[in-house]
Amino acid sequence: MKYIVVLDRIEGFDAEKAKPFLDEGGKVVRELYKTDQIREIYSRSDNNGAIVVFEAGDESEIFELLYKLPLVRKKMLIPHVYGTKAYRIFID
Repeated sequence: MKYIVVLDRIEGFDAEKAKPFLDEGGKVVRELYKTDQIREIYSRSDNNGAIVVFEAGDESEIFELLYKLPLVRKKMLIPHVYGTKAYRIFID
């Protein structure tokens, strides 16, 4: 199942405090992308986080994947998880 995750920067986000975790975060994202667990990832145009399309069996798996990301673990990014289903015109 596909999940859309909107990651919001915390209020008062400090980019300097986040810098030490960016390389690790990039490695994690690349690994999840290689294994098709991340299907798409985007920086938000408002520069306040990211939008990620995950593929997972259930919501608990999504949270396991999210907590591999250091900025989520450090509570610098807050995830909002949305499950998806087929749009109604495509359902018989």
